[in-house]
Amino acid sequence: MMLNIVFGESHPAFNGILRSTVMAISAMTVVVGSPAYADNRCPEGQAVAIQPVRIGAFNVMFGARGTPEEVARLLYSYHLDLVAFAEVPDGDWTERAGKVLGLPYAYVGKISSANQEDKLKAILSATPLSDIGETRLDSGSSWKPASAVHAVTTIGNVTLRFYALHIAASRGKNGQLYELFEKEALSPDSSTMVVAGDFNNEIGDSAISNLRRFGFKSVWSEAGVNPQRHSTVVEPSKIGIIDHIFYRSAAEVPVPAAAVVEANPPLSDHKPIVAELRFRTCRGG
Repeated sequence: MMLNIVFGESHPAFNGILRSTVMAISAMTVVVGSPAYADNRCPEGQAVAIQPVRIGAFNVMFGARGTPEEVARLLYSYHLDLVAFAEVPDGDWTERAGKVLGLPYAYVGKISSANQEDKLKAILSATPLSDIGETRLDSGSSWKPASAVHAVTTIGNVTLRFYALHIAASRGKNGQLYELFEKEALSPDSSTMVVAGDFNNEIGDSAISNLRRFGFKSVWSEAGVNPQRHSTVVEPSKIGIIDHIFYRSAAEVPVPAAAVVEANPPLSDHKPIVAELRFRTCRGG
């Protein structure tokens, strides 16, 4: 299999990350920690430390074009901490992918997109999962139901609440994306979150613009990737990037790298995406 990586033109950092540690490089998260480092300061006796969290997201098209082992091998070199899957088959598909990726903890939802067979949402994690659940979404005039699965995990000294979603295209407040925020009570506050998956909306769409009202940032913009120059859809079209990773934090969270991964032959009608977020934390004392 031939592997190509699409980088942000103004952000060659991913090149360096890939060349070191054999292509090193995680979907919605809540970081629980001392507010002391929100302004990059720590209590006396503690020092600022960086905790990288490596995220992948991939709509695998119900596994029709690739086995879980093939999908895992495509993502393996990014050393992911968390993966958000959309349109996964039921059964042991997710766990088989996790075995190859070295991600032993999995949660697979029960709500299949548009009530079609084998279109579930799933999470893979390097660390144990708790507070797992799934939110059903029925808003808008497009296909339904949609859903988002979620879980809490701790990576290093960073505790995360991770959401993996697959939703229909939305417009403004009319649609499943806004419904998710209403149901999950994701009003602006000091929590840090990351949302990843297949949004079926591009960056400039009004539904995505609503995320700014909740304080979210896109890994594409923070890593210097121009979403107008790339697409996460395999078949030639005018569709750009519709698979995303968004995050919100009171503390500074650098995103040194984000990329669209291309494989020949493709393993889905979507292309996987990967990113690294670096959370500032306080250690010692």
